[in-house]
Amino acid sequence: MARSPIIDRLRALRGDDRGGAFLVMIYAVLAVAILGGISSIAVVSGTVALSQRISQSAQAAVRYAVDSVIAEVNQGGVKSPTMIIDSIVGEEFILTPDGPTSGVVTIEAASFDGRQINLDLSVVSLGRVAWERGGTATLQLAHATSLARIEDGRAVWDFAGSVGANSSPGEVVALWTPGEVLVYVPGSDPEAPTAPNPPVVVSDFDGSDVVFTIGSNGGCLPGENYELVQRFQVNGGTWSSWSPTTTVRGALNSGGSATLEARTRCVSSDRTSNWATAADTIVRSTFIPGPPDVDIQISETGQATITATASGEFPAGATVGTQVRVLVGSTWSDWSTGDSLTVSVAEGQTLTAQGRVRALVGDGDSGWVESDEVQATRP
Repeated sequence: MARSPIIDRLRALRGDDRGGAFLVMIYAVLAVAILGGISSIAVVSGTVALSQRISQSAQAAVRYAVDSVIAEVNQGGVKSPTMIIDSIVGEEFILTPDGPTSGVVTIEAASFDGRQINLDLSVVSLGRVAWERGGTATLQLAHATSLARIEDGRAVWDFAGSVGANSSPGEVVALWTPGEVLVYVPGSDPEAPTAPNPPVVVSDFDGSDVVFTIGSNGGCLPGENYELVQRFQVNGGTWSSWSPTTTVRGALNSGGSATLEARTRCVSSDRTSNWATAADTIVRSTFIPGPPDVDIQISETGQATITATASGEFPAGATVGTQVRVLVGSTWSDWSTGDSLTVSVAEGQTLTAQGRVRALVGDGDSGWVESDEVQATRP
């Protein structure tokens, strides 16, 4: 059987010192390339692991500082949000090697949005690996109702629950549990994790029903999605669960109030921003007017004027508004902007109209009260 020329060539190289040296060098270069590849993989993997550990350490550091703020403020008794902010801005928390990381956390800024305190923090490592991180955190607030007991010389307070969206800046509250904590790399993320524009919340009455409409108001980066949720409470009661529904409707008795709080944030694969919050409260007054009187006057030329007139007595200082609408074919027209409107009526045609009245009394709103349908026929 004929020998392969490749085998002959290999045997010749084995007998040739120079050729054998070349073969060894080829093997050596291959070995170096393989080892170099393994080394580069290890470096990349090590870098990713280090970055993860840094983020974990930074988050633990932020949580440590936030927990320290809660303990520090509440040990001194309850305070208003303004007092809390004044007491913590610029405060530094030194992290020892026994803690989550070695370094210092500084509260750079704090703000109160009516529902929670928002903190901006910086984390600087003082360990063998130098790094910096930024952080944001929210502190939930609670009403302080009474001093329950003393433990080891520390005041322990009872709390009635979360503070509402429209709490007064001077209201007596205490720090509660940490909300969301976010850590980011200053200057290297696509955008600092600020919040978008606050959502738009519009409230109005439709008869005895209150209707809230919520919408986003821009402020996210291109490619980011808005995440919008809302919750509501009636008569200062328990808040509902957060929901993505953008329209909320329900009956509200006279003298009752309804508050809706909405929040939105920007979400993408690169980041999740802070929440931006907005709220609105509507109050139904204890005074509810009676339905208006509706009058239809049809001229000889077929021009019909429909007028709504408020009836009965109204409280002093009340602002009263009336509107009318007509049935054209099988479709109702829009409600008029004033107390009357004019339409054309054909001979023998029957016109159907309706009026409604609304009264604003102090900070209360009666909502619209509608009349029965009224008809008139052109001769």
